[in-house]
Amino acid sequence: MPRAAYALPRRRRRPAQLAPDDGASRLGEVALVDDTSPLQRSGFLFYDRLLDESAASHIAWGDGIPDGHLDYDPQRPETLDDLPINRSATHVDFMIGRPDLTVTGISRDCTGRVILEGERSAL
Repeated sequence: MPRAAYALPRRRRRPAQLAPDDGASRLGEVALVDDTSPLQRSGFLFYDRLLDESAASHIAWGDGIPDGHLDYDPQRPETLDDLPINRSATHVDFMIGRPDLTVTGISRDCTGRVILEGERSAL
């Protein structure tokens, strides 16, 4: 996101965050964090983006995360081009975790299965 966007009033930040490219407004990440996460259990706010995002379930718009994808090889950056993940110059996280959160996955045959309930993994 352009640095100048942070100086905008809150109601005008979102359009600036979505402006860099077509992928900026698309889903980039879904991270489900249950209550067994040591960072979540600590109860601390670390003021460090990578630590704090690991303490709560979150979603992000913008760039997708290639790590963990079977066809991605960090030693060969060209493998990133063919991955079925969103690409963007931006990645903005939104924390959604809370004690009463329930996440239900929907399969291809439209049946639902609870994945996370009350910050506890249901799988």
